[in-house]
Amino acid sequence: MNDILLSNVLHLNSKKYSRIADAVGRIPGKCLRLFGGSHVDSSLITIFIVGIVLSCIQTTTTTVILSTYSDSLSSASPVFIRPHATVAGYYHYQALQFTVQTDGTYTFTSNSPWDTYICLYDNPVDPSYPYQNLITCEDKSGESDESQIDVYLQFAQTYVLIVTTYQIDWTRRFTINAVGPEYLRITSLTPSTSRPMEITSTMPPPVISTFSSSLSSNSPIFYRPHFFNYHFYFYYEALRVTTDTNGTYIFASSSLIDTYGCLYHDHVDLLYPYRNLIICGDKMYGVPDFRINVTLQRVQTIFLIVTTYWPNHTGDFKISVDGPDNVNFKSIAPPTHEPIITSTPTSVIMFSTYTGLLSYDTPIFFGFNRTGDDYYFYEMIQVKVVRNGNYTFTSDSYLSTYGCFYKNSYSPLNFSQNLITCDDDGGRDQGFQINITLQHQEVYVLMVTTHTAGTMGAFSVKAVGPGFIDLTTYVLPTSTSTATTTTTSPAILSTYFDNFSSNSPVFARPNGASDSAYYYQTLQVTAFATDTYTFTSDSSWDTYGCFYNNSFDPSNPFVNLIACDDDTAGKKQFRMTLTMQYEHMYVLMVTTYSPCIKGSFSIQTSGPDFVRFLLLTPSSNKSFSALVSSCSRETTYQIGYHYSPEDVRTFMIVLSIWLGIFCICGICIYRYKCQRNRYQPPALSAHALKLKKIPFHESNNNDSTRIPYSISLPTTPIRRPEGLPPNYETALSCIGEQKQRNLTHF
Repeated sequence: MNDILLSNVLHLNSKKYSRIADAVGRIPGKCLRLFGGSHVDSSLITIFIVGIVLSCIQTTTTTVILSTYSDSLSSASPVFIRPHATVAGYYHYQALQFTVQTDGTYTFTSNSPWDTYICLYDNPVDPSYPYQNLITCEDKSGESDESQIDVYLQFAQTYVLIVTTYQIDWTRRFTINAVGPEYLRITSLTPSTSRPMEITSTMPPPVISTFSSSLSSNSPIFYRPHFFNYHFYFYYEALRVTTDTNGTYIFASSSLIDTYGCLYHDHVDLLYPYRNLIICGDKMYGVPDFRINVTLQRVQTIFLIVTTYWPNHTGDFKISVDGPDNVNFKSIAPPTHEPIITSTPTSVIMFSTYTGLLSYDTPIFFGFNRTGDDYYFYEMIQVKVVRNGNYTFTSDSYLSTYGCFYKNSYSPLNFSQNLITCDDDGGRDQGFQINITLQHQEVYVLMVTTHTAGTMGAFSVKAVGPGFIDLTTYVLPTSTSTATTTTTSPAILSTYFDNFSSNSPVFARPNGASDSAYYYQTLQVTAFATDTYTFTSDSSWDTYGCFYNNSFDPSNPFVNLIACDDDTAGKKQFRMTLTMQYEHMYVLMVTTYSPCIKGSFSIQTSGPDFVRFLLLTPSSNKSFSALVSSCSRETTYQIGYHYSPEDVRTFMIVLSIWLGIFCICGICIYRYKCQRNRYQPPALSAHALKLKKIPFHESNNNDSTRIPYSISLPTTPIRRPEGLPPNYETALSCIGEQKQRNLTHF
């Protein structure tokens, strides 16, 4: 029963944990033989032991180690028929071999500008039989369309990872990142094959054809397909493409400008850019070059239009075609029924770019058509234009950005006020794209935030329109007053995040124990408007804060001191409200009420304008070296969610041991009481102890007592408290003594 209970609780599948389960399952039986317990006692002991095992297993922190291997696929790389291929043909590959030193779950991720495909095999591998010993294959399971495999690997086993591509004949550099509990020594391998594969004449080595040219202000213009605004024109060059061999060809551009390519069949009339359109290609994996895969026939003529993603861009470009044969290029001027002629006002396209950074120094807000308590960093951009017209605002970032347009002003306390429109993923790479009509002499505000809460990083906003676009940082208006009315702007929140660690400086804080060390952080605080500001701490333990004027000296913490606070905000958090002067230097010292406390904290400031935080580093900590050593001797307690995994594991083990001790003590006390009640005789009354007269016969001393001698017993028997009944001779002796006492009595 104990083994079944233990296995149901643990659900351990590995051999190592199975041995633990077997060993633990035998312990309760040995304990029961010591205590003489029942089934209930056995279950309690088993649960106690399971608690200890689970606390050791579930809270153990696993070390993650990164292993990396980089190489490249080229036309000289071996080929094979890839598993799960949708297009028949040969794929270049690289075989990587490694032996696992620690069993566990490993994650393999590829990193390449092209679409990679990875397969994991048990050793050995024969590329002639791609499904033999195959464990798994993955494509586009990781981020950025890269391959990722999560697999459990066994100790001392050798595996082979095949790195190839999703498309036929692709060659490019790649990097494999392996993350797991132990380092993997990855080496290149050339696996032997029973049927060597050679690229025959039916699949000749790829031939690369190139064409170089440039787009300038003298190039023809047209309305590009798939652009979000039809009022803009694009420079282009048209190329007629022919080949003598059927097959799959890959067109790729190379340029410093963001290129865009479109393929047409039969003929092209760019006044109708969607007529005879085959496909268009844009940038891939963040590289501003297009890539198009297309199947060409020997007798077919196609047209390649090389243009740009953004209007009015010019620059040099190069087109490379990878295929089974040479490709012939010829620059042409495609006929059009109505040539596009632009006048000077409409042909002028203006660009403006704004670059920003979402960080702890930027404001935050909670929710925006979202639920929960998550916070989002954001930045406000003021937009002004000099000409009425249609404008397009597009974000560019590795973050998933979110943008909203407001008219006149923006209120952080009322997000729907003055809102015009919002967009999430209308642009490229999960960026927003907002098309809007703007008026001259109007003020607009663009809010840039992220789709995911708590995300920080750099971003840029590109604005395109018929006139100059002024993009500047938007500053919320401060409180203003007149003789008759007073208008108060909403409070602006500024937040700072940091933590105390063993590397943080220490000092003897004001109003604290002089012989104790307190970790602290000092922040230079600068206000952008003269007014009243409120500073509130947020942490899982008791914080303590002090404000200083100009500077802070940890060796003399009462110099320049303005105010200190402990628990005004409630929940053992400080809150200080003070009037700050514009661009005057203040220092906020954040520490804890108890000494030697480590963990994270945040400071939130509410006021009429933004507040800038700058972390100050003390010049030296030598005067507090004795205090630093005192922290190393003391036990540091962390509260809330800031326990380390080692602390949690220790706490669980100690708690389980104490619970087990209490359970065992309770069982022992209970069994002792049961045994004592079972063998203790009841209290005998005086009446029960009084013997009735026992009939007897007088006889001379010479008379011998007849054996066996029998007497009548009293009506109330006397129970012996403990031990075995007396033997026959002892009973006779007792009867004789009783008989003598009766004779004396009478």
